[in-house]
Amino acid sequence: MAYVIARYGGRLRHLLVVLLVLPWFVDYLIRIYAWIVLLGDNGVVNGWLGDLGMSGDPPIQFLGTWWAVVGGLFYSYFPFMVLPVYAAVDRMDSSLVEAGKDLYGTPWQTFRHVTFPATFQGVVAGVVLVFLPASGDFANAEFLGSPNTSMIGNVINGTFNQGGYVPLGGTLTVCFMVGIAAFMVFYLRSAARASREGAL
Repeated sequence: MAYVIARYGGRLRHLLVVLLVLPWFVDYLIRIYAWIVLLGDNGVVNGWLGDLGMSGDPPIQFLGTWWAVVGGLFYSYFPFMVLPVYAAVDRMDSSLVEAGKDLYGTPWQTFRHVTFPATFQGVVAGVVLVFLPASGDFANAEFLGSPNTSMIGNVINGTFNQGGYVPLGGTLTVCFMVGIAAFMVFYLRSAARASREGAL
């Protein structure tokens, strides 16, 4: 999506970016409750499926599944991935792509050897922006998943609030923060190395 908007959006690309981030003007929990209304056993989607003749009560079990949680996470953090990649593709010199085509590269070869390396830092930035909030997310698993669907945020929250195991909860929190810090160090070193290589 980032590539298509940056390369083929034309005069509409800024409008497309606005439409992409528009759901973020709605509160996070309200968006999750909207998915519950849409995907619930008696929700809008199952109502449509029943009208189309699908049997079952409900026709499809959406809520309480791991893929409902993944879908909620995808919907919640998708703009965080698209925007950095869009910015990287938009900044890339289009003459590099033309040079790849002039050297008889196929569209896939041009993308693999020219576009992707030139925009890799945007991809890494998107991964960081998605990973940081998504790793601590617990609302999607809490409302869209089942008791058997757990993320680290749910485990830590349950350890403190339900089990009362404060030392274990503290240990999990520290381990989680160390993992986040290690990930950030890797990103910062990668960005610094890319910056040095770009300056040469």
